[in-house]
Amino acid sequence: MRLVFLGRCGALFVVLFGAAGVGSHAKETCPWINEATASGFLHGDVTMTVTHTSNGADKAAAAKATATGTSVTVGDATCEFVRHDASGVTTLRIEVVTMSNVAAAFPGFCGRCGTDSLPVRAIGNEAVVCGMTATARGGIAEQVIGRVRERAFVVSISSGAGTDQATLRETTLRVAEQVAGFLF
Repeated sequence: MRLVFLGRCGALFVVLFGAAGVGSHAKETCPWINEATASGFLHGDVTMTVTHTSNGADKAAAAKATATGTSVTVGDATCEFVRHDASGVTTLRIEVVTMSNVAAAFPGFCGRCGTDSLPVRAIGNEAVVCGMTATARGGIAEQVIGRVRERAFVVSISSGAGTDQATLRETTLRVAEQVAGFLF
C-alpha cells in the first residue's frame, strides 16, 4: 500500500514539475532593459534580439539567477529592440563591452561620435551624446557612449523620417541613464 502511494506521489511530481520544463524554453532577456521598458521608450510593441559575447558559463549563471530570482554579474551583450509601425522602423540598440584596458579602448568607443559629440553629465563616466547617420533613408539617429568602471556602453536609437531629433535625443539619454544605473 505504501509503495503504491509513493509511486503515485512520484508520478504526480513528474507530471507537475518534470513535464513543465520539457516543452518550455526560457526567452532570451536583455540584462539591462526588458521588452516592456523598451516598448515604453519606443511607444509601441517591440521585438527583441539579444547577442551575448560572453561564454556559456556566464549565460548559464544568468539563466539560473533569473530562475531563482537572484542576481548575477552577466557578461557582455548587445540588445536590439525593433518597433514596426505605419511610419517605419524604430530601433533601440544597447551594447555593453568589458574593456581590459580602459585608457586604450574607451577612446575608440568615443570615436564613433566623431567631432560632433557633446559631453553628458550624470550618466556613467565620460559620457558623450551625438547624432549619427541612420541606415533608413531620411532617418535620424542619436547615440550615447559612456562607461561605468571598465564597462563601455553604447545606446543608440534610430528612426525614420518625421521623427523629432530633440525628442529622440532625450529618449536616448533616458535609456542610457537606465543602462548606466544598472552597470553601477
